[in-house]
Amino acid sequence: MIQEVVEEMENMVRDVINSSVHTAMPGKILSYDDGSGLADVQPIGSYYCGKVEMDYPVIPSIPLCIMANAEGIAACIPVKAGDACLLICAEQSLSALFTDTSEEQSNEKFELTNCIAIPGLMKAPVEAQQEANDKNALVMVNGKTKIVVTEENIEITGDSKIEGKIEVIGDVSVEGQISFTGRMSVKGDLFVDGSIQASGRIDGSNMEE
Repeated sequence: MIQEVVEEMENMVRDVINSSVHTAMPGKILSYDDGSGLADVQPIGSYYCGKVEMDYPVIPSIPLCIMANAEGIAACIPVKAGDACLLICAEQSLSALFTDTSEEQSNEKFELTNCIAIPGLMKAPVEAQQEANDKNALVMVNGKTKIVVTEENIEITGDSKIEGKIEVIGDVSVEGQISFTGRMSVKGDLFVDGSIQASGRIDGSNMEE
């Protein structure tokens, strides 16, 4: 009888410890606020309180961990409801980070309310990952648009739009048709292998700047 009581108490203590000390777990983003950068997240899974299985509660207004700095330089992916994420429960209070104070709140250690969410917890697209491995490259894919960055070059698949000045140092090779609107200035020789058609005048006079 005593042994059974001891075992039951050990199980209860173990359940309490496992339920109150959290490290990392998968979660699902329920909503994201663009203004504050905070998300409401539902942990995936359940826990036991004694012999009762319970779902984790929704964790409101937690920060996302993304690649960014205070200067506004960032690499971001869309964050939407339903996205999977990894929840990391911090050992130290996040209050000090957000309030710029050194206040210690040891009671928040490893609590669900003291966690951050890392978006993108999912299997990588198989084809993109295979290409990254084969070419030892950084591969970015969005639908049919793809950018592959290797040590030798950058490959872009899909339509591209660039606003701003482009400066090229080196050779340019184009396969396909070029449509140009505006003025073109060429300093140096122009070699054409084929015909030139013009709807205006072609002469050797100097053009005004």
